[in-house]
Amino acid sequence: MKQKSQSCVMSEKWHAWAILGLLLTIFVPKIALAQTPEEILDSMDRQMTFDSRHVIARMEIYKGTAEPDVKRLEMWSKEWDSTFSVFLSPERDKGVRYLKLGDQLYMASAAGDVVQISGHMLRNGLMDSDFSYEDMMEARAMKADYNVTLIGDEPLEGKSCWILELNEKKPGQTYSKRKVWIEKETYLPRKTELYAKGGDVLKILTQLGTATYGDRKYPEKIIMRDLSKKDSRTEIHFEKADFGKQLPENIFSRRNLRKSG
Repeated sequence: MKQKSQSCVMSEKWHAWAILGLLLTIFVPKIALAQTPEEILDSMDRQMTFDSRHVIARMEIYKGTAEPDVKRLEMWSKEWDSTFSVFLSPERDKGVRYLKLGDQLYMASAAGDVVQISGHMLRNGLMDSDFSYEDMMEARAMKADYNVTLIGDEPLEGKSCWILELNEKKPGQTYSKRKVWIEKETYLPRKTELYAKGGDVLKILTQLGTATYGDRKYPEKIIMRDLSKKDSRTEIHFEKADFGKQLPENIFSRRNLRKSG
Protein backbone atom coordinates (compact mmCIF):
# COMPACT_ATOMS: atom_id res chain seq x y z
CA MET A 1 0.00 0.00 0.00
CA LYS A 2 1.42 3.33 -1.05
CA GLN A 3 1.98 5.95 1.64
CA LYS A 4 0.45 9.36 0.95
CA SER A 5 2.91 12.15 0.35
CA GLN A 6 3.16 14.95 2.90
CA SER A 7 1.80 17.43 0.35
CA CYS A 8 -1.33 15.29 -0.21
CA VAL A 9 -1.97 15.03 3.52
CA MET A 10 -1.61 18.81 3.93
CA SER A 11 -3.94 19.38 0.97
CA GLU A 12 -6.61 17.10 2.47
CA LYS A 13 -6.35 18.89 5.83
CA TRP A 14 -6.72 22.28 4.12
CA HIS A 15 -9.84 21.09 2.27
CA ALA A 16 -11.31 19.72 5.51
CA TRP A 17 -10.83 23.05 7.28
CA ALA A 18 -12.28 24.92 4.29
CA ILE A 19 -15.40 22.72 4.30
CA LEU A 20 -15.79 23.15 8.07
CA GLY A 21 -15.52 26.92 7.69
CA LEU A 22 -18.16 26.91 4.95
CA LEU A 23 -20.54 24.82 7.07
CA LEU A 24 -20.10 27.17 10.02
CA THR A 25 -20.83 30.15 7.77
CA ILE A 26 -24.00 28.51 6.44
CA PHE A 27 -25.45 26.98 9.58
CA VAL A 28 -24.43 29.22 12.49
CA PRO A 29 -24.33 32.82 11.24
CA LYS A 30 -26.64 34.03 13.99
CA ILE A 31 -24.38 32.61 16.70
CA ALA A 32 -21.22 33.94 15.07
CA LEU A 33 -22.70 37.39 14.44
CA ALA A 34 -24.80 37.70 17.60
CA GLN A 35 -24.72 41.20 19.07
CA THR A 36 -25.59 42.36 22.54
CA PRO A 37 -28.22 45.08 23.00
CA GLU A 38 -25.41 47.41 24.09
CA GLU A 39 -23.49 46.76 20.87
CA ILE A 40 -26.57 47.43 18.74
CA LEU A 41 -27.25 50.69 20.58
CA ASP A 42 -23.59 51.68 20.29
CA SER A 43 -23.70 51.12 16.51
CA MET A 44 -26.84 53.27 16.28
CA ASP A 45 -25.21 56.00 18.35
CA ARG A 46 -22.21 56.04 16.01
CA GLN A 47 -24.51 56.75 13.05
CA MET A 48 -26.59 59.41 14.78
CA THR A 49 -23.94 61.32 16.76
CA PHE A 50 -21.07 63.31 15.30
CA ASP A 51 -18.05 65.51 15.98
CA SER A 52 -19.53 68.25 13.81
CA ARG A 53 -22.50 68.73 11.51
CA HIS A 54 -23.75 71.45 9.16
CA VAL A 55 -27.22 71.06 7.66
CA ILE A 56 -29.79 72.99 5.68
CA ALA A 57 -33.28 71.65 6.26
CA ARG A 58 -36.93 72.27 5.48
CA MET A 59 -39.45 72.05 8.31
CA GLU A 60 -43.08 71.33 7.45
CA ILE A 61 -45.62 71.71 10.26
CA TYR A 62 -48.98 70.02 9.60
CA LYS A 63 -52.14 70.88 11.59
CA GLY A 64 -55.26 68.99 10.55
CA THR A 65 -56.13 69.39 6.87
CA ALA A 66 -54.60 72.86 6.50
CA GLU A 67 -51.65 73.52 4.22
CA PRO A 68 -48.35 72.99 6.06
CA ASP A 69 -46.42 75.87 7.57
CA VAL A 70 -43.07 75.56 5.77
CA LYS A 71 -39.82 76.94 7.17
CA ARG A 72 -36.18 76.61 6.14
CA LEU A 73 -33.28 76.69 8.55
CA GLU A 74 -29.53 76.27 8.69
CA MET A 75 -27.87 74.55 11.62
CA TRP A 76 -24.32 74.03 12.83
CA SER A 77 -23.54 71.50 15.58
CA LYS A 78 -20.40 70.50 17.45
CA GLU A 79 -20.57 67.17 19.27
CA TRP A 80 -23.65 66.97 21.50
CA ASP A 81 -23.38 70.17 23.48
CA SER A 82 -23.14 73.07 21.00
CA THR A 83 -25.70 73.99 18.33
CA PHE A 84 -26.44 77.22 16.48
CA SER A 85 -29.54 77.48 14.27
CA VAL A 86 -30.89 80.30 12.12
CA PHE A 87 -34.22 80.38 10.28
CA LEU A 88 -33.97 81.42 6.63
CA SER A 89 -37.66 81.64 5.72
CA PRO A 90 -40.54 82.53 5.70
CA GLU A 91 -40.04 86.27 6.00
CA ARG A 92 -41.75 86.50 9.40
CA ASP A 93 -39.24 84.02 10.88
CA LYS A 94 -36.16 85.03 8.92
CA GLY A 95 -33.23 85.77 11.21
CA VAL A 96 -34.64 84.06 14.32
CA ARG A 97 -31.75 82.20 15.95
CA TYR A 98 -31.21 79.57 18.61
CA LEU A 99 -28.03 78.78 20.52
CA LYS A 100 -27.52 75.69 22.63
CA LEU A 101 -24.49 75.60 24.94
CA GLY A 102 -24.48 72.49 27.11
CA ASP A 103 -27.79 72.45 28.97
CA GLN A 104 -28.57 76.11 28.26
CA LEU A 105 -30.74 77.28 25.37
CA TYR A 106 -31.11 80.84 24.08
CA MET A 107 -33.35 82.40 21.43
CA ALA A 108 -32.79 85.67 19.59
CA SER A 109 -35.29 87.61 17.52
CA ALA A 110 -34.33 88.97 14.11
CA ALA A 111 -33.66 92.31 15.85
CA GLY A 112 -31.18 90.68 18.21
CA ASP A 113 -33.23 90.57 21.42
CA VAL A 114 -32.08 87.52 23.42
CA VAL A 115 -34.05 85.41 25.91
CA GLN A 116 -33.06 82.22 27.70
CA ILE A 117 -35.48 79.31 27.39
CA SER A 118 -35.62 77.27 30.59
CA GLY A 119 -37.87 75.40 33.01
CA HIS A 120 -41.39 74.62 31.80
CA MET A 121 -40.78 76.65 28.62
CA LEU A 122 -38.56 73.82 27.34
CA ARG A 123 -41.68 71.67 26.91
CA ASN A 124 -43.21 74.12 24.42
CA GLY A 125 -43.11 73.39 20.70
CA LEU A 126 -40.23 74.88 18.73
CA MET A 127 -41.86 77.32 16.30
CA ASP A 128 -45.23 75.71 17.21
CA SER A 129 -44.00 72.35 15.88
CA ASP A 130 -44.28 68.83 17.33
CA PHE A 131 -40.64 69.07 18.44
CA SER A 132 -40.27 70.59 21.89
CA TYR A 133 -37.23 72.64 22.86
CA GLU A 134 -36.25 69.65 25.01
CA ASP A 135 -36.33 67.41 21.92
CA MET A 136 -33.97 69.76 20.13
CA MET A 137 -31.65 69.82 23.15
CA GLU A 138 -31.07 66.06 23.05
CA ALA A 139 -28.13 65.08 20.89
CA ARG A 140 -25.74 62.91 22.85
CA ALA A 141 -25.41 59.14 22.69
CA MET A 142 -28.37 57.24 24.16
CA LYS A 143 -26.08 54.82 26.01
CA ALA A 144 -24.99 57.67 28.27
CA ASP A 145 -28.46 58.07 29.78
CA TYR A 146 -30.34 54.78 29.27
CA ASN A 147 -30.11 51.10 30.15
CA VAL A 148 -30.95 48.92 27.15
CA THR A 149 -32.78 45.60 26.63
CA LEU A 150 -33.42 43.72 23.39
CA ILE A 151 -37.15 42.90 23.45
CA GLY A 152 -37.93 41.81 19.91
CA ASP A 153 -37.16 41.47 16.24
CA GLU A 154 -39.64 42.36 13.47
CA PRO A 155 -39.92 43.92 10.01
CA LEU A 156 -40.88 47.58 9.71
CA GLU A 157 -41.72 49.05 6.30
CA GLY A 158 -40.10 45.99 4.73
CA LYS A 159 -36.86 46.39 6.72
CA SER A 160 -35.70 43.86 9.30
CA CYS A 161 -35.33 45.61 12.67
CA TRP A 162 -34.29 44.95 16.24
CA ILE A 163 -36.55 46.41 18.92
CA LEU A 164 -34.71 47.89 21.89
CA GLU A 165 -36.26 49.15 25.11
CA LEU A 166 -34.37 51.97 26.78
CA ASN A 167 -35.05 52.89 30.41
CA GLU A 168 -33.50 55.94 32.02
CA LYS A 169 -30.54 55.25 34.30
CA LYS A 170 -31.61 57.98 36.70
CA PRO A 171 -34.67 60.25 36.89
CA GLY A 172 -34.62 63.47 34.94
CA GLN A 173 -34.60 62.45 31.28
CA THR A 174 -37.15 64.09 28.99
CA TYR A 175 -38.61 60.62 28.35
CA SER A 176 -38.31 57.93 31.03
CA LYS A 177 -38.55 55.14 28.44
CA ARG A 178 -37.97 54.76 24.72
CA LYS A 179 -38.80 51.88 22.41
CA VAL A 180 -36.61 51.95 19.31
CA TRP A 181 -36.83 49.98 16.05
CA ILE A 182 -33.28 49.83 14.63
CA GLU A 183 -32.79 48.72 11.04
CA LYS A 184 -30.33 45.82 10.93
CA GLU A 185 -28.70 46.81 7.65
CA THR A 186 -27.98 50.47 8.44
CA TYR A 187 -28.29 50.70 12.25
CA LEU A 188 -30.58 53.69 11.76
CA PRO A 189 -33.43 54.16 14.28
CA ARG A 190 -36.47 53.89 12.01
CA LYS A 191 -39.14 54.38 14.69
CA THR A 192 -39.00 55.58 18.29
CA GLU A 193 -41.85 55.63 20.79
CA LEU A 194 -41.28 58.17 23.56
CA TYR A 195 -42.88 57.43 26.93
CA ALA A 196 -43.89 59.38 30.01
CA LYS A 197 -43.02 58.05 33.45
CA GLY A 198 -46.60 56.81 33.84
CA GLY A 199 -46.23 54.55 30.81
CA ASP A 200 -48.16 56.53 28.18
CA VAL A 201 -46.70 57.11 24.72
CA LEU A 202 -46.22 60.86 24.33
CA LYS A 203 -44.68 61.09 20.88
CA ILE A 204 -43.66 58.92 17.95
CA LEU A 205 -40.55 59.75 15.93
CA THR A 206 -40.12 58.17 12.48
CA GLN A 207 -36.97 58.39 10.36
CA LEU A 208 -37.24 57.66 6.64
CA GLY A 209 -34.88 57.24 3.71
CA THR A 210 -31.13 56.71 3.78
CA ALA A 211 -28.44 59.14 2.67
CA THR A 212 -24.75 58.25 2.67
CA TYR A 213 -22.08 60.71 3.81
CA GLY A 214 -18.70 59.00 3.59
CA ASP A 215 -18.96 55.96 5.87
CA ARG A 216 -22.02 57.35 7.65
CA LYS A 217 -25.68 56.54 7.01
CA TYR A 218 -28.22 59.20 7.95
CA PRO A 219 -31.98 59.58 7.46
CA GLU A 220 -33.27 61.85 4.71
CA LYS A 221 -36.43 62.82 6.58
CA ILE A 222 -37.68 62.69 10.16
CA ILE A 223 -41.29 62.96 11.31
CA MET A 224 -42.41 63.77 14.85
CA ARG A 225 -45.98 63.23 16.02
CA ASP A 226 -47.06 64.73 19.34
CA LEU A 227 -49.96 62.49 20.36
CA SER A 228 -51.41 65.20 22.62
CA LYS A 229 -52.16 67.25 19.49
CA LYS A 230 -54.92 66.10 17.16
CA ASP A 231 -53.91 65.48 13.53
CA SER A 232 -50.52 67.09 14.04
CA ARG A 233 -47.10 66.18 12.73
CA THR A 234 -43.84 67.91 11.89
CA GLU A 235 -41.52 66.79 9.11
CA ILE A 236 -37.87 67.79 8.74
CA HIS A 237 -36.34 67.19 5.30
CA PHE A 238 -32.56 67.41 5.10
CA GLU A 239 -31.66 69.29 1.91
CA LYS A 240 -27.92 69.36 2.57
CA ALA A 241 -25.70 67.82 5.24
CA ASP A 242 -21.97 67.76 5.96
CA PHE A 243 -20.34 65.83 8.78
CA GLY A 244 -16.90 66.01 10.36
CA LYS A 245 -15.83 69.35 8.91
CA GLN A 246 -14.13 72.00 11.01
CA LEU A 247 -16.51 74.74 12.15
CA PRO A 248 -15.46 78.24 13.27
CA GLU A 249 -15.53 78.46 17.07
CA ASN A 250 -17.20 81.90 17.01
CA ILE A 251 -20.38 80.33 15.60
CA PHE A 252 -21.26 79.03 19.07
CA SER A 253 -21.17 82.36 20.91
CA ARG A 254 -23.58 84.79 22.53
CA ARG A 255 -22.10 87.53 20.33
CA ASN A 256 -23.11 85.63 17.20
CA LEU A 257 -26.56 85.12 18.67
CA ARG A 258 -27.03 88.86 19.19
CA LYS A 259 -26.26 89.78 15.58
CA SER A 260 -29.36 91.22 13.94
CA GLY A 261 -30.79 90.23 10.60
